[in-house]
Amino acid sequence: MNSKRPAIALALTLAAMSLALSSAAAAAAEKGDWIARAAATTMDPETDSDTLNGISRSGLRFDSDSASASIAIARMITQHFAVELAATLPFSAELDGNDRLQSLGIPHLADTDILPVTLGAQYHVATGSAWHPYVGVGATYVRFADEKDRANGIRVDLQDATGPSAQLGVDIGLSDRWLLNVDARYVDVDTTAKLRGMIDQDVDVTFTPWLFSVGVGYVF
Repeated sequence: MNSKRPAIALALTLAAMSLALSSAAAAAAEKGDWIARAAATTMDPETDSDTLNGISRSGLRFDSDSASASIAIARMITQHFAVELAATLPFSAELDGNDRLQSLGIPHLADTDILPVTLGAQYHVATGSAWHPYVGVGATYVRFADEKDRANGIRVDLQDATGPSAQLGVDIGLSDRWLLNVDARYVDVDTTAKLRGMIDQDVDVTFTPWLFSVGVGYVF
């Protein structure tokens, strides 16, 4: 995990808030409106896994320093409730051995692309100002694609997975249609890393990333 990511996300959030303070616009989506958002997104890929057979204290973890782009479309069902479909372009990530495996010379097992897609429901808080916070819950499908083996004698196949997600964000009105968006999403999925070759085992992996986004939106 890169410990700088939450700090970066906080800095971006504060920058977004500072920008919004200079605007008196108070665009608010109403019942029947659509909201389209596009954002820059970073991922903090927290991981836990089972122990590998015969190797005490061993485990697997994901690591990623890449950023990506995300898009989302939401429909306001009522003044407060919305449904949203959100997708992120692939993150480039590594499946690595933990410190125990690295000490045994198995640091880097595979490269993979990670593509999360979420369908969820949101509750939007009416504030009467340019600030429109919301919370959301949903289900996220995570696709692992284009795995490339990196450890000699070990083949890796990561299984796609689906799990719950939670969301916290704010839309900040810039005009009667345009808005600034800051969003954090937590995802909890269980996948399986199928290792074959020198290590022959199906390893259960709990993947719980945070996705931090800053972008713009349009109400129509």
